[in-house]
Amino acid sequence: METQIDTRHSASKSLNKSKENTPWRIAFRKFKRNRMAVLGVWVLLIIVMIGIFAPYLTPHDPEYADLLNTNGKPDKVHWLGTDSSGRDIFARLLYGSRISLIIGFSAMLFTIVIGTILGSVAGYYGGKIDNIIMRLADIQLNFPFLLLVMTVVAILKEINILIFVSVMAFVSWPGITRIIRATFLSLREQEFILSARSIGGSDFRIIFRHMLPNAMGPIIVNATLFMAGMIISESALSFIGFGVPQPTPTWGNMLTEALSLRVLQYEPWAWIPPGIMIVITVLAINFIGDGLRDALDPRMRKS
Repeated sequence: METQIDTRHSASKSLNKSKENTPWRIAFRKFKRNRMAVLGVWVLLIIVMIGIFAPYLTPHDPEYADLLNTNGKPDKVHWLGTDSSGRDIFARLLYGSRISLIIGFSAMLFTIVIGTILGSVAGYYGGKIDNIIMRLADIQLNFPFLLLVMTVVAILKEINILIFVSVMAFVSWPGITRIIRATFLSLREQEFILSARSIGGSDFRIIFRHMLPNAMGPIIVNATLFMAGMIISESALSFIGFGVPQPTPTWGNMLTEALSLRVLQYEPWAWIPPGIMIVITVLAINFIGDGLRDALDPRMRKS
């Protein structure tokens, strides 16, 4: 009787231990031990909360232009002064976090969806389909990213946030497509995939039920890095006038104030704060991406 109870107890312990040692739990424990990654999560959460609660943090309208108070210095009313159009810089900084993060996240999401679909199809089927998708990717990679976006934006003339995000995703898909394709090429020869085929599993089921979950590690890691890259790209394009048009506040188009040599030299409060926010946000996202890469790397055996 005692032997039977001990057997049940040991079986229960092994079951609980197996639940605790699932790959995602192990990855989560690894991620928590990475202090810089955890710091990045907290910093990004704070920036997100700033964007959400911006109306409660400032009474000013970020798009209201007070033409009688242009290029104003910081004071009790306007904590970071006003820009060349008389708009409150602090309000634009807070509201700009919304637009910059939305653009970065949305462009990253669209890019990941397009790249995952094309990379999955190319890696799973191979042959002519693979050749067509990869040749299209090679052609697009021949053009510099910023130059291609600028060309498309110039052709479209009228730009809003949705169009701008779509253009960025349209010209960014080849990178993630190549990564997913390489992952699928290695997965399709694995025994569990061959077994699924042998029992008559459909292509759709094999791709989305068996292969895609095993490719989530590279997808998640590259998603964070793509988001940081999209925020930088939006800032660069807005700085040179090819991003989200004024008066919509983004950190990138706030930096256009620095195009004036007078502002650059004598009014640092007009361009340094958005620059600092871009740097902090991108660093936080990169720290998260590094932490996810280490946590999801199967070669990191320590749990």
